[in-house]
Amino acid sequence: MAKRVTRSSKPLATAPSTSAPKPTPATRAKTLGLLKYKVHDVEGDGNCFYRAVYHVLKENRAAQVQLGIEGTYGTHGTNATLGDSEELEAVKLIRQRVAQSIKGKVFPEITSTIKTLCKLADVPDMVDMYPFVTKEVCGAKGAARYAKIAALVEDMDEAMYASSLEMDVIQNIIKVRGLTILAVSAVDGETARSRTTKWKNDLGAMLRTAATPNVAVLLNDDNIHYQYLAFKGPGDDDFHTVLDRQRFRDVLLADSASSAALLSVAQSPPVTITISSSGPSSPSSPSAAYGTSGPSGPSGPSSATSKRPSSPKLASPKRPKSN
Repeated sequence: MAKRVTRSSKPLATAPSTSAPKPTPATRAKTLGLLKYKVHDVEGDGNCFYRAVYHVLKENRAAQVQLGIEGTYGTHGTNATLGDSEELEAVKLIRQRVAQSIKGKVFPEITSTIKTLCKLADVPDMVDMYPFVTKEVCGAKGAARYAKIAALVEDMDEAMYASSLEMDVIQNIIKVRGLTILAVSAVDGETARSRTTKWKNDLGAMLRTAATPNVAVLLNDDNIHYQYLAFKGPGDDDFHTVLDRQRFRDVLLADSASSAALLSVAQSPPVTITISSSGPSSPSSPSAAYGTSGPSGPSGPSSATSKRPSSPKLASPKRPKSN
């Protein structure tokens, strides 16, 4: 929720301040061993997951092409109002891509996951973890069931928050371009130090199992709101959202007293995108658009730290709804 801002009754200063503006809490750099990192917040309007995905992919055009959002970055510069329209346009496009994949049952996991979830539709709080698991959806047969879920995912007027199913679909779409999105959870009620230690350990475990050369990281705050992370290694001039998996892991796990891991964590050289009229490398072809091949990695919220698993579990989230 946005904080209310009150105007000061004091007159404006006659001379500009010579001190640099203080960063907001959302973008203040913090330290994690040899790494510096920033937590970037997004609006919590039911689209927070898709907004976070949009921003975390800003350094990887290959993944943008897979999702169809490569033309939505930076057109309006610093204009906040128009910039938000670009962000919403990207959210719409990502939702459409995910919906098309679900409707077409492009990936085998889609069918098996939805069938299993509908068998457990009567489990208490299941709809809180998977908002599309309703009597209307699960009562539908065949293609109609997948069409109903796709319509819910695509609806921008009543934005349905994302579950691990949508995350898994996006992972499958982009992994052929060598990228995995990792989602770590920070649990409310713990101390700031313990929260950071927990997601650092979870992130290290995910990096050990990820199979793509590059990764990006989302932070699932108390399992109800997604944010995205940017990191800066000892060898970097700027913060990065897309990271070389191996170098990033080396720096993350290195002893802060060590000088052997003074590496940049920026992504490895991008995968070449070949535009052709046919074949799996063409973004216009189904295999390229939906990513039907390539190495797989962990699916973010479906990790052991999330309360929204990719496969049904009887755990309930702390709160009934996500942003």
